[in-house]
Amino acid sequence: MAAHKNQHYTPRCLLKPFTLNGGGKAINLYTLRKDKLVSDAPVKNQCSRNYFYGDDLVLENTLAEIEGPYSKMLGRVIAQTETQEDMSNLLFFMHLQLRRTDMAIRRFSAMQQGLFREVFGDDEPENSPESFNIQSSLQSCVELHETLTDLKPRIVVNRTALPFVICDDPAVLANRFANQRLKQQDYGLHSSGLMLTMPLTRHLAVLAYDGNVYTAPNLADGRIVLKKDSDVEAFNELQFLKASASIFFDDWGHREYVREQFQRSKERRLGDLGQEVTFTWARLEEEREDGTRLFKAVPKEEAQGERVLIHQSVKYPMPAKWMSELTYRNPLKTFHNGTGAGHVRRQEWLSRD
Repeated sequence: MAAHKNQHYTPRCLLKPFTLNGGGKAINLYTLRKDKLVSDAPVKNQCSRNYFYGDDLVLENTLAEIEGPYSKMLGRVIAQTETQEDMSNLLFFMHLQLRRTDMAIRRFSAMQQGLFREVFGDDEPENSPESFNIQSSLQSCVELHETLTDLKPRIVVNRTALPFVICDDPAVLANRFANQRLKQQDYGLHSSGLMLTMPLTRHLAVLAYDGNVYTAPNLADGRIVLKKDSDVEAFNELQFLKASASIFFDDWGHREYVREQFQRSKERRLGDLGQEVTFTWARLEEEREDGTRLFKAVPKEEAQGERVLIHQSVKYPMPAKWMSELTYRNPLKTFHNGTGAGHVRRQEWLSRD
């Protein structure tokens, strides 16, 4: 059991392409809190905690089975022989990574505690144990993944001299449509314009996006190719905005680039958790013959009785720029009925209770 004591929430298979010479042993990093650059740090000590997934090893072994095929899958991506199944698996791997890190569990716990505090006030229940939050976060990946299967996954190729970097919380949700067109920073998995992205190597990344809102007009063999430094900087900024404690890179010669780019994005980061949560109360106003129920947002004090809703929304950081190789469709397509559901990618999502 001692061999599995040190459990990685960002797996070593994901960090390995960013290690020195791809050897998987040592890696360069920038620590955010200390503003310190560290060379040749042992990979075994990065993004891990003792028995993070439990000392019974059930979750650890399950995750290991998922991680096992990753290296061969990445090899096919590098060789440009990836299959559609590989792309679907990469999408799931990204989604799982989104929910399995230390910071992801801290966010999950904070959202749960915030909801309890909003509803129960001083009588809020005791905090759930971390083991429960970890299991719940991972279970939500399985339960909600179908929501993301309409996104279009593409490999992104970096042909500039600047490298892709990777942080300790590397799967990133973003939404250019919400930020630019709707002037919003809050969105969810159902939202139109959603993107999910993650670096794979210094030259490769994966991006899944809403194909009804965006298009990649200059594909090369089905891949998005970045030839401008500004596009790579836009992609890396998503890592700088989401990083919890560390940013990793393979070439020590890029250390000042990493530090400077993080410092430029620092003011756009959101708090210690990298996001902000708000609550909206609503009261039932109308129940129609077809079963549709209409709720009206009201102050918490007016939301009394059994027929009320509370909506939890998450505000994400807004990057300063976006890569130019992904543009808006004209016309773009969303579904919207003027309710708090907002713009969503499937019409049936508007009719849910």
